[in-house]
Amino acid sequence: MNQKNQKAKLHNINLDKFILIRDAELASYINEKGLISFVPANTPRFNWLSHPNFTVDSKHKFLGLLIECSSTNRLIHSTNLTDKSWIDFHQIARVAENEVLSPEGTSGNNKVISIIDLPKNDFHLIKQTVINGSRKDRTVSIFVKRVDNAGTKDFTMWGLSGLQIAVFQRKDWQFISGKATKTTVDLYPNGWVRLSATYNASNDDIYFGTSDGSNSIYMGENQKQFYLYGPQLEDLSEVTSYIPTDETQKLRGTDIAYIQDIYYQGNHQKKRQYIDINNIEFEKFEQFNKQQISYWRNDISETLTLVENLVNKGEYEKAVIYYGLSLYLNSEQFITCSQLLTRFAREELVIKIIEYLENLLLGEQNKIKLFHDFSVALAKQNLMNEAIICWQKSPQNVPSVKKITEKIWQELNQQASYNICDDLYKIKLNPEEVREYLKITNKYTVIDLNNLTNRDIEIIEAAELSLANVEFMRRDGIAIENLYINGYSCDSGLRLSEKIKKNTNYSWHLLNETRDFQQSIIETGYVYTLCPVTGKIIKSNQSFYFLYINDRGIPLCFYRFVGSEVFYLIVGGWDGGKIGIYLPRLDLVIHWSITWGKKIDYKLLIDEFKTKSVINGSVVKNYISTKEPKIITAIIGCYFNLGHYFWNELGGLQYLYESGILEKVDKFLIAPHNRLDITEIFPEIPKEKITSVSDFQSTFSTILHNNYFVVRPTESCIRKGLSSRVYQASMKKCSQSFLEKVEQSQKYFPLLWINLRQHNKCWKNQIQGNANIITNLSQEYPNMAVIFDGMVDTKELMEKITALIPSNVKTYDATTCTMNETIYWAYSVDTYIAVVGSGLTFLSWLANKPGIAHGNHAHLSQGVFWGEVREEGIPPIFIDKKYVFDQRNVPGIYQNYDCDWKIIYDELIKIIKDLELGTHYQNNFFVNKKYQIELNNWQLRLQEIKKKLK
Repeated sequence: MNQKNQKAKLHNINLDKFILIRDAELASYINEKGLISFVPANTPRFNWLSHPNFTVDSKHKFLGLLIECSSTNRLIHSTNLTDKSWIDFHQIARVAENEVLSPEGTSGNNKVISIIDLPKNDFHLIKQTVINGSRKDRTVSIFVKRVDNAGTKDFTMWGLSGLQIAVFQRKDWQFISGKATKTTVDLYPNGWVRLSATYNASNDDIYFGTSDGSNSIYMGENQKQFYLYGPQLEDLSEVTSYIPTDETQKLRGTDIAYIQDIYYQGNHQKKRQYIDINNIEFEKFEQFNKQQISYWRNDISETLTLVENLVNKGEYEKAVIYYGLSLYLNSEQFITCSQLLTRFAREELVIKIIEYLENLLLGEQNKIKLFHDFSVALAKQNLMNEAIICWQKSPQNVPSVKKITEKIWQELNQQASYNICDDLYKIKLNPEEVREYLKITNKYTVIDLNNLTNRDIEIIEAAELSLANVEFMRRDGIAIENLYINGYSCDSGLRLSEKIKKNTNYSWHLLNETRDFQQSIIETGYVYTLCPVTGKIIKSNQSFYFLYINDRGIPLCFYRFVGSEVFYLIVGGWDGGKIGIYLPRLDLVIHWSITWGKKIDYKLLIDEFKTKSVINGSVVKNYISTKEPKIITAIIGCYFNLGHYFWNELGGLQYLYESGILEKVDKFLIAPHNRLDITEIFPEIPKEKITSVSDFQSTFSTILHNNYFVVRPTESCIRKGLSSRVYQASMKKCSQSFLEKVEQSQKYFPLLWINLRQHNKCWKNQIQGNANIITNLSQEYPNMAVIFDGMVDTKELMEKITALIPSNVKTYDATTCTMNETIYWAYSVDTYIAVVGSGLTFLSWLANKPGIAHGNHAHLSQGVFWGEVREEGIPPIFIDKKYVFDQRNVPGIYQNYDCDWKIIYDELIKIIKDLELGTHYQNNFFVNKKYQIELNNWQLRLQEIKKKLK
């Protein structure tokens, strides 16, 4: 004791009352030189300011003892950016810079790289695959240093699917653009900065690279632009100290400190905290903390006295903390203190101690032993209720994620299940840990049936699969479905309904797939295919549905078949067609969809399917083994895009209705992207058949729990009957005052709809362009009126346009209308100018109005098939691509663009002249909109009468 007190006096602080613990392989801090340093577990971190301009006598400003919450760096190989886990995303090159000093003040080991933007007009990024799942706050950070006398570009961070997180200006690191809600810039010695950006999204993957201002697609300079070091991704709303990683993600535990009877817990703080401790010989402090921990472990008398005094004074919270820490550091001696245990029981503090122990970050085996020993000690004092509670709280020595994942997945994909321990199914797994394990261990083979190589054929033959059988499995058609159904059961005699013949002559090949397996599910309760080995016809009523990537992802369904082995038929995309098969035994994917084959990373897809299956293992097992009949369920509202909702999903329900099989559906599962009440559009659907899910994460398990056999009915045609139904349903949802306003608008001609767009793929000059069109049109048609349509964020655009046009032009603001009101407006206009996309759906496919469509090159290519979608439709006039100039500033197909307003105006005048003459674009006569709507209504009633007569 005397020696210990002398050390305390030496440090000019009462170190008897100081101790710090933290679990971590390595934790970083900033040393007195402003450089990154690392310490092992249970070591205090005294932090200095990294900024090179805040120094005194070559020492940086002292901040204090660092206390942080726990965090995980989810990016692997942060210490080696040349590793294959980092991928060059298009036109970029990486160079290991082993002569450049890192933020640690050292060099070598590939810790620092430089990036070169190659001389092509494209992205210049490196990326790492990360699966995020749900939407939450995340913070991405990296150390960056400009390469002097080289490139001139800015630095950027991205996520998947067009998420620009942040762009930082090269000159002064100012935030230029992006979805980041918060950014930080910390300066370090030797020209380094640490950039961080906090964002809220579910987008996967992380990208780092260069940008030309906000435009990350640009012509590369073929120059070294930046040095990079130490990337980090945290599921936090603040950046924390750097956590180095190798082949796995790394966790830094929370800091727990007791100083002068004050308890500090990093996880209680939202931000990092510095405790100002002066006059300490820092170089000796680390050694002292080790001695302090050793002392607490070997001499309990003083600590016992301290705890007893705290209880006597009624300072129960502090007593619990010190006793809990004592148990952690010296469980054997403290547990034997029967008198203290009895006192704790009298004050009803035992449960609080157990709760405290639960929150301590300990090694698993140490924690199990501690709980076991404490339970026995409580039982010896006849505190049996508390002993049982403690025993039940004891951490379970659970098998590894690897063992659980492999065993459950293996059982779920056997022809005949064998019984593994049911307790494995009860263990709650962390989805992120399962995903990470699968990402590291799984090695899939992916074969494109449209581009077979000799090696692919060898793999198929070695797996004893029949290539001819696989080729046949992709085929589509009513005749094939009838062959399957009757070939499976020779005496069936069933023929699928063919009341409605689907169009197979679309200009776009994807639309010609008839997806008749959907009809088989509804009429027979099964989906059929061939065994890829034997060619035997087999059927399934087991479905696994989820969205690939995130809530705005691709809807997909895995149908589980048992042939010579278990395999899955994968269907989905917005069109809902067959995509390929997956064989778990071989981890083999064979896909054939020309469209979706290029948009799906099958390794990510199968990892996600496996993850969902394993974490829902017990439910999956019950679902595939139950003898209870499955409930045929149509799922609606799966795709985020509004146009595809009306086109493919409501179009699919209309097809079922006109085929006379809508009533065969047992349940309708309404997913979050549903837009309208389908029972209003299809009153034939009883409300008791409707079930809803509030989020996509629960869809997978909801289907299994309720024994649903799911089909997503889709169609490539919008029929006249659907148009009438949507109109009638929307009109019923509009207020009387709104209907009267629309009725009054009919006195204007032309009644022009102008669709505005703000967030992406927008006409850059739409303010001046639309103003010019309206101004010129009003000179020839002074009785005209304009309806401005768009998302709420376009209201400012509308106001700027109205400020530029003649004041006598009547305008209507539809930017704040409900969807039902927007639909009703669309049926009431004469013509339109709209962006190719969801907004065009109301006018063209539903209301069947003549008008002009403009967009970037990618979307203008849809003009090939757009006019074919609507039954007896009036095709929009698509502006010729030669008049449109894309501004390649975002990835994918969402570039902004510009075009000459005069081109739009000239085409618009032609339409209005034809309307005046009463010319219909297809039948050489124009039907007045009011009479056309009435005609559609009568046609719908006639169909219902015919059905009743039959």
